[in-house]
Amino acid sequence: MDSKRLVVKGNNIGKMLELLSNDIRYYDLKPAENIYIFMSEKYYFRNNSQLMVCLILKLEDENNCVIDIVAGGGGQGLLSSTWGAEISRIKEIIGEIENICMIRGWEMIEE
Repeated sequence: MDSKRLVVKGNNIGKMLELLSNDIRYYDLKPAENIYIFMSEKYYFRNNSQLMVCLILKLEDENNCVIDIVAGGGGQGLLSSTWGAEISRIKEIIGEIENICMIRGWEMIEE
């Protein structure tokens, strides 16, 4: 399992929810006010595994949010090797969020 935390700052950061919904195929839920969870799966033929990614987005205020990205399940078999699938998928999602931030003029910081 791998994970990354991002902090995004900018005007009207709540718009991130709509933009992520359009860019990422997902199942979503809202466990608490200002916390949103996006989950998606991707099948990897090379090691016959389903990789699941979970994005937990917390809107701290109108101009700040924290996004935790967690990926797991990318390995199967005796060696349980992910072949880098988990971190690779996290990097893809970070790239998508970076693009959203560039277009909107928001700042993104990896922690």
